[in-house]
Amino acid sequence: MGRPRNKVALVTGASAGIGRATARLSAAEGATLVVGTRREAELASLVAEIEADDGNAVALAGDVRAQAYAQAFVALAVLAGRWRCLYHPELSRPAID
Repeated sequence: MGRPRNKVALVTGASAGIGRATARLSAAEGATLVVGTRREAELASLVAEIEADDGNAVALAGDVRAQAYAQAFVALAVLAGRWRCLYHPELSRPAID
């Protein structure tokens, strides 16, 4: 599995725990992040932390179980660039192309 440098990475469940740690690590390794979770304040905090460390991130708050949110989240990711990495806490490990 490769590193996310110069790739767009999607991370759901990014407000806390493993999802947040994955987002921070991916940004530190050079990925542009598209992060999502239901808690908007935590997302804003995460994006601010990533940007303070010279990283790039955009966020969309919502429930990934809702089809409209999932579609909007992926549309945001497409605007960020060709996404190559997806991490969802339910997966056993990140999927990186």
